[in-house]
Amino acid sequence: MFGLVIVSTIICMAVGFAGQFFFERDTKAMLKWVFWSLIGNLAMNIFFVYFVMPAQTGPLGGLQYLWIPLSINASVAGVIWMFKSGDFTDRNETTIPKSGECVGSAVALVVLGLVVLIANMAGNMGNTNAKYKANLMQVTVAAAGDFPSTDPEHLPMVPISHALAKGSRALTEGGQNLGSIYRPGGYTLQNVAGHLYWIAPLVFQGFWSNITNGVTPGYVTVDAENPDAIAVLVTEHPIRYMPGAIFNQDLVRHVYLNGYSRYRLIDPTLECDDNWVCYFTLDASHFVAGLEGVTVQKVLVINPETGKIDEYALADKPAWVDRIIPSAAIQEYVDWYGEWANSPYWFWQNWQGLNKEMSANDTAPTAWSALDQSPVCQFEMTSKRTTDYASTGILLVDTNELKATRYPIYGIAVGSQVNDAFNTTPDNKVTQYPHTNPILVKIYDRLTWFTVYVSNDTTTATFVKVGLMDAEYTAANNVIMAASKEEALARYHQWVTNRPSNTTDVSGTAQDLTFTGTIALIQSEVQNSTTYYFFYATDEAGVISSIVFFGIADQATAELRFARVGDQVSFTYKLAENNTASVSTFDDLKVPPPQ
Repeated sequence: MFGLVIVSTIICMAVGFAGQFFFERDTKAMLKWVFWSLIGNLAMNIFFVYFVMPAQTGPLGGLQYLWIPLSINASVAGVIWMFKSGDFTDRNETTIPKSGECVGSAVALVVLGLVVLIANMAGNMGNTNAKYKANLMQVTVAAAGDFPSTDPEHLPMVPISHALAKGSRALTEGGQNLGSIYRPGGYTLQNVAGHLYWIAPLVFQGFWSNITNGVTPGYVTVDAENPDAIAVLVTEHPIRYMPGAIFNQDLVRHVYLNGYSRYRLIDPTLECDDNWVCYFTLDASHFVAGLEGVTVQKVLVINPETGKIDEYALADKPAWVDRIIPSAAIQEYVDWYGEWANSPYWFWQNWQGLNKEMSANDTAPTAWSALDQSPVCQFEMTSKRTTDYASTGILLVDTNELKATRYPIYGIAVGSQVNDAFNTTPDNKVTQYPHTNPILVKIYDRLTWFTVYVSNDTTTATFVKVGLMDAEYTAANNVIMAASKEEALARYHQWVTNRPSNTTDVSGTAQDLTFTGTIALIQSEVQNSTTYYFFYATDEAGVISSIVFFGIADQATAELRFARVGDQVSFTYKLAENNTASVSTFDDLKVPPPQ
């Protein structure tokens, strides 16, 4: 750090001295200027290197930050020059104090800009550089049918807006007023002991709360799988080092001053191990090319209470660390891959834009196929030449390694078409609830869009409903919108099972149970243009079941249309968690069998 300060000070003084020497050679004035320039530039560079923390990396070894002190030197000298020049009574005076420093700093600023521009262009322009960046992320192509199945027990049911509202309320539980001093920092979705949580460190509300308190009580955790769970404020592990704190208490500055000034330190994230001991993780990175991109060199794990720093290579990082590569960096790698993996850099070599792809969404959701695997950033790729937003493939990028798996899933609707279907489904036309960024999951062996509807009140942002939609039948009328995950899954299973054009075998996706008895109560209801039949039944011993059975009158359940109270029936069903069950086959013994 101090080496960068000394070099920067010498450069600022040298360019100013060269200008002063050219314009003004009065020895006494020059000595005075050298003294004050040394003091001023040294103080200014210490300030900027300490607070701006320019990592000593990049094409100029971190010296690209010099545009700030050089600009200040040129501006201050220029202002003094203007004021001083207006005070001279001798119009024959040929030397004007500070004119040389202004000119010298301005020239150096122009030269610096040109050097940085040329260095950046040299590392980023041309087919060779484009192909290099496009292939930095290793992409493996898998079969479309190998898209990973999703464990429906661990779907992220709580969106970030809901987590923010819950976390803020946790600071006032029990009559506390911690919200006037602390606030939850950035929330991160993560797996702790086989369960998904949103976790955020408590950080200070401002400068004075930081000065008067020193540490924050701990962190806030929000259950990401259960919308009804309340947020929990954990105070057993106070936090001293955190992002955004003052002076050396700032987490990044603390790491920067303890041997890591030659790295870009990005993406500070609070992550907890399976014993609920939390650490900050930080990426020690370099630029990919010129001043662009992020390549993670090391993973730093920092104890937030003591400040102890443990360094790991990417392959050796602790198993509980869910995410290493920042989502913004992953987005950049995907952009390079889509732009140049199958297309040249120069536009005149491919003016039609053939084989160029882009992500269909502005923000890629984070998804887990199973919690014993790394989370992935999910990108639905589409052609840059068309506006139909049909997929050209699905890209799952590992957040722990710079590698991706591409699934050649073509032609399914992505982007705005999926959002429009969830927005305009009949059950949402009146209320117009907003929904979260849809995630493509594989449930009942079907590619399925999953989303969560929330209230449109940004101050409460409460969970409302779950939405599921078959990815091959993207339409507003095909959205299953239900008040709970269990109900949505059961109804979706019923929809998949009874879809006339469906050829997927879902018989093994849940346990089939059989019931023989009598209809006790039955009612039909139209949802999204589909008629559902809900009923209770008594068993052969005359005991009424507590399960609500439901089904669609289609194929193997056609006789539901004729079922009445008192009919003897036999049917198979699949049980959900909320005491409901979707009917797979239905036989009304009162209805004559087909001839």
